[in-house]
Amino acid sequence: MNGTGRTLTAIKSGTIALALLLAACSSEDGAGDTAEAGQRRAAVEPASAADAITRLPEFSIMRQAVTLTGRGQLIGRGATITLLAPRDTAFAQLGSEGKAALLAEPARGRLARIVDLHIIPRALRAEELRQLIRDGGGSTVIASRAGPLTFTSDNATMVVTAPDGSRATIGMTEISASGSTVYVLDRVLGTSSGE
Repeated sequence: MNGTGRTLTAIKSGTIALALLLAACSSEDGAGDTAEAGQRRAAVEPASAADAITRLPEFSIMRQAVTLTGRGQLIGRGATITLLAPRDTAFAQLGSEGKAALLAEPARGRLARIVDLHIIPRALRAEELRQLIRDGGGSTVIASRAGPLTFTSDNATMVVTAPDGSRATIGMTEISASGSTVYVLDRVLGTSSGE
């Protein structure tokens, strides 16, 4: 797939900034995949899930939540995890007061549980996740750090449901980040009682 094709695929999953970086580094004037091109791509590929959400401005609130709860080391270099990363627009659905309350000091325990719901302690590539859903007859349960998550798919869309019933749609293309995987969510899990 050429740079433009990669960019369009990534845009569909909400990874515009990363896609532009990858497309820029994959264009080598038709010279093929040289060692220099490979080194440039390696420099652009996120080194961790934390690096991926740091590079993309649409995850500023998730970055703040990770920092406030001290979960940075769990998604940093050397971690092999899947991060379900809600965009800022997902947090905005909580309303300005709901979002502020969630990020405030008195709610730190609740925020930590919510962040933990978004961290799966293993890397799940998109095809593996789809296969688990198929093998489960249309759904599969996978443990996050804060409880079981149920994944379902109708082939066009993947949805994840938390134990409290909150649901989010998953971007169909993952962001690979060293040994980890990042998926974009359109809602924040674990917030049904706070909405």
